[in-house]
Amino acid sequence: MLSVEDMKNDPKYFDHLKDIASAGMVVQSSTGTMLERVSSGENLIGYNILEPYAKSRAVKDPSLGIAYPEDYTLVLSRVSFISDQAAHPNAAKLWLDYLLSQKGQDILANQANITSIRDDITGDNDVAGTTKLLGNALKPIPVNESLLEYLEQNKRLDYLKKWRATTGK
Repeated sequence: MLSVEDMKNDPKYFDHLKDIASAGMVVQSSTGTMLERVSSGENLIGYNILEPYAKSRAVKDPSLGIAYPEDYTLVLSRVSFISDQAAHPNAAKLWLDYLLSQKGQDILANQANITSIRDDITGDNDVAGTTKLLGNALKPIPVNESLLEYLEQNKRLDYLKKWRATTGK
């Protein structure tokens, strides 16, 4: 998803990807793996690492730092759903209500480093704080049908084919 969103935000995405690949790009399967390999010195940088994990790790690991690109920085939303087949839908609703409450959002923002959607939390890990930090580089990934676009088999396979041809991976 992040690779596709990079392509949507960077008109020269595949040119930049080719340059990165020619410099020895290593593909990792997860944020955790990227953080571990950057921390150990095995890799110099990690790209598209999810911020909450990077922030939590960087606080404890002096070998890690966080840099935000100035051209654009993708921001994704966490979403929650309650299945219409949930065994305990009322309990699920109470849980979501708690997550969205001031107390729940304060815990998420200040203990899990997940940006709050509320503006009444302690600290600045909220939308206003993120907007101040990133300015015009802030590029939220919309939660809409565009997320499904590259799940269509032919489009996904064409994208992956071009990505692999560009990177040699």
